[in-house]
Amino acid sequence: MIISVKEFPTCNYIYTVATPFLCKHPRFKPPAEVVRAINCVPYGARPAGAGEAAAARGESS
Repeated sequence: MIISVKEFPTCNYIYTVATPFLCKHPRFKPPAEVVRAINCVPYGARPAGAGEAAAARGESS
């Protein structure tokens, strides 16, 4: 079903079409979301392994 037709610019047309068939088509599926883990550490605390990195840089606890 054609919902609307717009001319933009002259002699170029934009058609808005409604159809239930595209929803199931693999090329019209949204891309998979990239999920990343966020590790939270209380302010002032060092995550595991950070002590060794700080020691290597010459920092004290």
